[in-house]
Amino acid sequence: MSRHRLAATDWVEFEEERHQVAGLDGALVRLRSEAGRMQTIMLTVLLADPSFRAAVEPPSATAKDGGSGFDPAGALVGVDEAVKQAALALEAHLLEAMTGYRGGDALQPEAGEPRPQFVRPGR
Repeated sequence: MSRHRLAATDWVEFEEERHQVAGLDGALVRLRSEAGRMQTIMLTVLLADPSFRAAVEPPSATAKDGGSGFDPAGALVGVDEAVKQAALALEAHLLEAMTGYRGGDALQPEAGEPRPQFVRPGR
């Protein structure tokens, strides 16, 4: 049996794409793909998936991020929990204002999304 230890900001491969561990909450792992998609998955499901690989090298800096290597998902690691929750709530609000969805993804709406005040006319 192989052992894996995951921590926030680690890079893993899952479903043929590199992801950064953006957070851990009990049995849940929040992943941010190289393309910026966020997903939350049960740790046991992630570890049992045949496409999972641990200890993957981080992607090289790209023109998209200005070559800084900065990852917004890792920015809240170690921040006080109340401050982190306030920042995540603000992020969800901004995403909802821009896209109509608190997660920013119309293909993965939360219950009750989009709210009527965020539906653009003609859509």
